[in-house]
Amino acid sequence: MRLFSLYDETTYLIIMILAWLFHVVLEGILGLRFRDIHVLGDAFHGFLHILALAFSLYARLKPTFLNSESLFTYGTFRLETLAAFSNVIFLFFVNLFLFFRSIHSNIEQLFEESGTTESQVEAIANKILLGVCVFRIILDGIGIFLFRKYKSIKTKSDEVSKTSCFGAATDCIATTLLGYASDDTFSFNSKSENLHAVFLHFYLDLLAALSVLAAAYFPFELWLLHSEVILALLLLFITISVSKELFLETGTILLQGAPKSINIDKIHSEINEISYIEGVLAIADTKVWALYSSFAVCYLKLKLRNEEDARRVKPHATEKLKSVCQQVFIECEI
Repeated sequence: MRLFSLYDETTYLIIMILAWLFHVVLEGILGLRFRDIHVLGDAFHGFLHILALAFSLYARLKPTFLNSESLFTYGTFRLETLAAFSNVIFLFFVNLFLFFRSIHSNIEQLFEESGTTESQVEAIANKILLGVCVFRIILDGIGIFLFRKYKSIKTKSDEVSKTSCFGAATDCIATTLLGYASDDTFSFNSKSENLHAVFLHFYLDLLAALSVLAAAYFPFELWLLHSEVILALLLLFITISVSKELFLETGTILLQGAPKSINIDKIHSEINEISYIEGVLAIADTKVWALYSSFAVCYLKLKLRNEEDARRVKPHATEKLKSVCQQVFIECEI
């Protein structure tokens, strides 16, 4: 355990990307050698994982090479938020791709002639795929261990939100698998959002590899659907469940909104109190957004009677808003 404490998450990410690259190159060579589209398809799937993880690594490394104060108004915090959002989108579509690939495989099996026998090349290719799954399980297990502290969302419940039947089902799965519920509030910073997405990569790929092994060694059918299709559909549903909250949080941040990590009711309550301060004629404009999770920014435009009121009201209003926001901008209009 002491060895792992010597390195940070960026180093772990570099090591895991290199390990994945070795795995993908080896699988691609074997797929070309035996001319098997399934092995090559799995190598392509692994390559997509590398691209997504490489973007997470880029988001971690890029700020060290930039003068963020001169190039970016708010620094480079949102680069990791963007990486987290992109990774969630990727996870959904890559599992959707696996689902459609399993349907294609199912159709092939349904139209096979009952008398056909598996060729030697196909038998070798199937053994390669199963071996690759075992290697991926080991690789993903290491990734899960290295990023285990980013497994779940640190929660601080404020209120319980109403959800649909689908939402309730996905919340139940997310709570069971990762230990959080969607009616809880994020307390992530941008780094944690990004690394939580990295954890989800290894976690969901581990489930995908296990589902392939389960379909190979414990085959079953349901309404003409083979076990591979059913397990791929289940994996797609799990992907939505465990990544939904991260998608909503990061998406809202990138749209300059106030995500669940921001207590918008408390902010509006403080703004309402400011409107009753002596000298304030009206609140002309209000804007609240998040720079990243749990970092609220508020802009307030006040209409005041005179300069004396502006000098008195502005520090008081700033102090009140800073109790609920991390950054405050107040403009006074006489």
